[in-house]
Amino acid sequence: MNHLAIASFFYFVAVFTLSGVEAQSTGSLMCYNCTYTSVLGFDVGEKGCSDPFNSAGISDISCDGSCVKQKLEGNIPSTTRSCYTASEGDCIQLNGVEISPGNHLYQYCCTGNLCNSAASLTFNFVAVASLCGALAAKH
Repeated sequence: MNHLAIASFFYFVAVFTLSGVEAQSTGSLMCYNCTYTSVLGFDVGEKGCSDPFNSAGISDISCDGSCVKQKLEGNIPSTTRSCYTASEGDCIQLNGVEISPGNHLYQYCCTGNLCNSAASLTFNFVAVASLCGALAAKH
């Protein structure tokens, strides 16, 4: 395993974890907050955080932005569920962005209470386009 992959992994885990720490206690949205990683056969974090998700023993936090699930697939698989705060800007959906050779990052954003429990959150372009078309037709 190369050092770049390991460094990338720890960078993304730190960013994902800190994004949850910044969550404001005044937010009305609740998000699951956990991290699970498997490194060389060792489990780190809450195993229920991975897929399939098991909320038993998983904490939740108040959030002023959107809930997020981030999944790193590759040499060091990791799953993080947390809050993407308003101060961080808009949460961006990522679908398998290669961050280093063989390592892909997925990020799913949502705005419902505890919505980051899903195995995957998808953006249905057809449904949104239809809704926008219907709204535009009314005006």
